[in-house]
Amino acid sequence: MLRAGIDVGSTTVKGVLLAEDGTILLKSYEPHEARQVEKTIKLLEKFEELVGKEFSLFLTGSGGGEIAKALGVRHIQEVNAVTFAVELFHPETSSVVELGGQDAKMVFWVQAKGVRRKITTMNDKCAGGTGATIDRIIAKLGLPVDVARSVRFDPLKVHPVAAKCGVFAETDINSLQKAGVPPEELLISLFNAVVVQNLAVLTRGYTLKPTVLLLGGPNAFFPALVDAWRYNLEKLWDEKGIEYDDSSVLLPEDAHFFPAIGCALFAGLEKSPYRGKDGLLRFSKGSAFFIKKQTGETGLLKEGESLEEFKEKYKLLPPPAPAIGKGDVVRCFLGIDAGSTSTKAVIVDEEGSLLTSAYTLSCGNPLEDVKKVVGSIADRVRAFGAELAVLSVGVTGYAKDVLKETVGADVAIVET
Repeated sequence: MLRAGIDVGSTTVKGVLLAEDGTILLKSYEPHEARQVEKTIKLLEKFEELVGKEFSLFLTGSGGGEIAKALGVRHIQEVNAVTFAVELFHPETSSVVELGGQDAKMVFWVQAKGVRRKITTMNDKCAGGTGATIDRIIAKLGLPVDVARSVRFDPLKVHPVAAKCGVFAETDINSLQKAGVPPEELLISLFNAVVVQNLAVLTRGYTLKPTVLLLGGPNAFFPALVDAWRYNLEKLWDEKGIEYDDSSVLLPEDAHFFPAIGCALFAGLEKSPYRGKDGLLRFSKGSAFFIKKQTGETGLLKEGESLEEFKEKYKLLPPPAPAIGKGDVVRCFLGIDAGSTSTKAVIVDEEGSLLTSAYTLSCGNPLEDVKKVVGSIADRVRAFGAELAVLSVGVTGYAKDVLKETVGADVAIVET
């Protein structure tokens, strides 16, 4: 019988359909954007279009449990799915590192009293050191995906970045970015931090020994991350006197499909026939209502209240127009806050009263951000037929030191 496996993860839905001889007939990898059920239904439709309903199906992943129940098929824990596939296709493996969207796993095979057993460690409580942190920072850096994937690892371009928490990593990246470090070096530093963090925390006292198999989407899509693993592992092995060669760190083909492949392999051993997607369609219609009922969430509008009334009640009032007249020379002080995600600027008069302000989300270049907000303030003053006379400039935020030099600010103040 044909076998299928679906991995419903925290950020993506992956699936494979295997022929009886193990050949992959179809594979699919899609971000689900919190629409796990919808993406699973579309994947099942692809399977049905190719082979009808004559296949056995297993599911895995953090989002696969309820979906498996709705379909009436079996669900398997994802570490079991991964290790089953690894032991079949790469029996020489001693260690596995799988990075997911919001979790990370390590598996160690050890010899104990003549028996080879596996030990698993997992981080599923925090997105630090996972694909979510990488994706968020790549977006923040404004790097196109193809550029991010073409970056090559260079240990000489690594800057200090903490990856214990995604927020810590982003904070360090922000500071380095504001200091003018190129985006490619920031990405290299992030990859190195992800590897160091996982080696420090997830190993739980064990050592990743050759052969190490790298799995999961982040490892599959970013060659520089694989090179960071290789660099740091070889450095560790040199320190511990562990022998290795060029094949000691492997990125197998279809590295991001291993949980789904493991599911499909289980489907060949145990009965879990696919009976169609009707149960999942019914679950899809009622799932949103069920979740709201469980969490007690309510709508923004009260019963009988219209959207227009709601908007009127909570609308933002425009700021008062500054007392600026045509021909005035506006003597003012300029304050700039170049923060981690946005840049703000204000001007106040000689009595300290706020005249006007400007705000922009950061585009990654603090100088361009400052030009934008200060230019906006200048245009607003000129619209009154007046001119600015800036008496002094103060800066704060992550980019304060860079701005003090480039803008010629009089003071650079710590934001607290």
